[in-house]
Amino acid sequence: MTRWLILVGGVATLLVGGLWFWLFEGSQLGELTSHEVESFAIYFGGIMTPFIAFLSLVAFLRTLHQQQEQIEELRRQARKSELRRMIEQVDHDFESHMKSIVIDAPQLGDNITAHEIISNILIPKWHWERVLLEKWELEKDAVENVQEPDMHLIWLFHGFGVGAGHLNQLRLYVKEHDDIVSNNMMTKYYARKHNVAFERFKERGWLTETL
Repeated sequence: MTRWLILVGGVATLLVGGLWFWLFEGSQLGELTSHEVESFAIYFGGIMTPFIAFLSLVAFLRTLHQQQEQIEELRRQARKSELRRMIEQVDHDFESHMKSIVIDAPQLGDNITAHEIISNILIPKWHWERVLLEKWELEKDAVENVQEPDMHLIWLFHGFGVGAGHLNQLRLYVKEHDDIVSNNMMTKYYARKHNVAFERFKERGWLTETL
């Protein structure tokens, strides 16, 4: 942009200067009357002053635009860094939360955690669904028969709901991050990492969208 302005300014100066030689070709400076010199000076100033002012305005607007672009880029970089920190934190919170939930399901193993239930592809889908559905049916019977509800089961379903919330927040952060960087590398990474969990949560209605 700066080179373009210099070029335009130089061309304009040459054109106006060329007009001098065209008007006063063959005339010596001493032969020109003060009126001729004054008239040309007024003409030159009348043309070049607004032209230079226009070029200055263009240069100012260009500089302002570049500054705005730089500020916007800094904002994007700051938001990208912030999103990466939040993504790592939510991912850590999801795994820590799900691993803290121990499920009483002898048919699936001793001290099995909600993280294994929801994320381990080696545990067939129908196994983990049956465990949860059996517990849910027991809880429904207890409620219908005015029995004391199973607080562990309530805590269990609350825990799965919180875990689904973590994954949904992770999905939103990852999508925003990839929109900023204009690629989907992070989406692919977390889609592979939590593919089973996303699908199982969606199948049970805890999530409506996956990565």
